[in-house]
Amino acid sequence: MKQIGLLVLVLLALSGCKQNNLEKANKLYQKRDFTQALFHYEKACLEGEIYACKMSAFLHQEGKHSIPMSKAKAIKALEFACQYGDLPSCKITLRAYNLLHLKDLSQKVLGYSCQGGDATSCLQLAQTLYNPKDYKPSLELATKSCYGGEKRGCKLAIALLERFEPKSSSLNGLQKQLELLLQS
Repeated sequence: MKQIGLLVLVLLALSGCKQNNLEKANKLYQKRDFTQALFHYEKACLEGEIYACKMSAFLHQEGKHSIPMSKAKAIKALEFACQYGDLPSCKITLRAYNLLHLKDLSQKVLGYSCQGGDATSCLQLAQTLYNPKDYKPSLELATKSCYGGEKRGCKLAIALLERFEPKSSSLNGLQKQLELLLQS
């Protein structure tokens, strides 16, 4: 019984850490102690707080308040926000990685964005992963894109099926989904 009580206390303490870091950061920011605020925003970001990631990125991007400018740290903070499901952060991070020609990181961000429900990102990832010898990952992403509302995703998935699995039962569903999207 004592172990359960101790476990509950530990879980409550751990669940409060995320909140405490974000609260501390916000209070410190209001007091204009930006260096300490950044420290707590970064900790809260690593704990999954999207707002904290965005504030970390903002403070690194600005390069003011005795915090040196670091575009790399700003982008990394936005990548964390993207990983946690913030699609606008995904778009910014993807743009930055594409400008820097960081293909592997771009694909990673497209994956986060696709998981977050962005059909266009699923399509882009399907296109970049296409390989005639192993088309299935591309087909899965194109299909997800299609059912997420991306017409081009439907067209790619249909083309892949027609080429590699012409008798697939999925073909009719994708064609119907495309028809619905074309009508809207």
